[in-house]
Amino acid sequence: MNKKDKIEKTLDKFSSKKYIKGLGFNIYDSKSNESILQTKGNIKKDSQFFIASTTKLFTSAIIIQLIEEGSIAYSTKIVDILDSTTIHGLNVLNNKDYSNEITIKHLLAHTSGLPNYFSEHRYFAKSLEQQLISNIDTKYTFEDTIKWSKKFKPKFIPGAPNKAYYSDTNYQLLGRIIELLSGKSFEQNINFRIISKLGLKNTYLYSNVEDSRPIKLNYKEMPLDIPKAMSSFGPDGGVVSSLDDLMVFIKAFFKARLFSKQGLNKLYEYNKIFFPLEYGIGHMRFKLPKYMTAFRNVPESLGHSGLSGALAYYCPEKEVYIVGTVNQIYKPRTPYDIMTRILMSL
Repeated sequence: MNKKDKIEKTLDKFSSKKYIKGLGFNIYDSKSNESILQTKGNIKKDSQFFIASTTKLFTSAIIIQLIEEGSIAYSTKIVDILDSTTIHGLNVLNNKDYSNEITIKHLLAHTSGLPNYFSEHRYFAKSLEQQLISNIDTKYTFEDTIKWSKKFKPKFIPGAPNKAYYSDTNYQLLGRIIELLSGKSFEQNINFRIISKLGLKNTYLYSNVEDSRPIKLNYKEMPLDIPKAMSSFGPDGGVVSSLDDLMVFIKAFFKARLFSKQGLNKLYEYNKIFFPLEYGIGHMRFKLPKYMTAFRNVPESLGHSGLSGALAYYCPEKEVYIVGTVNQIYKPRTPYDIMTRILMSL
């Protein structure tokens, strides 16, 4: 069975699973210069879909560009950019405010210790994440995310050794920093610095609640009608893309076409976040342990995934790029299971 047939067999298997209404994956093998794009169900070759937190790769790419342009450094403290109203009280532990110690690098690597405005519970009420998967649509602002974050206890002081906590709040802050440094909106920065530069045709920041182009997300059997929330995510999860565009982007990211090779090489520092994922500077590493004998030969991959069931990864050992979506919030491991089996078949 050739590679294409093996991949189609894998996708057939997963497309028949409960709650999966459609899926699509795009694979590029650099060694053989071979591309394979396959879709099932309601996902088509040119479908536009929410990539959710895979958006963070776009945000980190822009920050790296600003670093290389000399506007900031990894060591720049965010207190030197953001106003005191935003900063004060972000990270308070044992009655001491550590907010002024947070740096750009801390935000990129999720080592700031900040809680996650999206997933934390608010006074016994549903978290924002729980609201959305219940089809409760909510519009919110940057200021709201900061206000909510300050109501939760930080996880550790900024830069605590060997600690990381995945927090969308970090990337909300990075988005605002991009706007302040550039004098342009985050949407304008994505359009100018990434979309136009790479010639992406089906990628954009979702900002108009009347926009019905992206396929609706699903939670189990329920289509989610949450345009207010999707238009609020911005720098931590608001990008819409397609299989072809996302492939162009992930190749550009890890081939250092959006910033220098030297800049790329500075990103490879990792801390554990949730098994089997680690977080580097502005990206994730998917790395299965050797004791999982069934997957012993699956090498690590670098990239990002999102709650929407989308992912974009590069496997250096195999020189393979994989992007895709299952467009399903339930069971977030599903796209990783697919990616793992694709890598095993190559």
